[in-house]
Amino acid sequence: MHESKLESLDSRLSHVEGHIKKMEGNIERIEGDIREIKDNSKRINNIANLALNNAAQTAWI
Repeated sequence: MHESKLESLDSRLSHVEGHIKKMEGNIERIEGDIREIKDNSKRINNIANLALNNAAQTAWI
């Protein structure tokens, strides 16, 4: 009976460890997504500034 409980606990621990590994992978993916969003945000901001400058120059002419 004692062995059975230990085996059950060991099985549950392995199951939890599997979930933790999956979550770690998800966190890494999310961190990569955040970096990509930051890069895209910088690009969009640069494009918006170029468009604004272009509009200002066009209005000045």
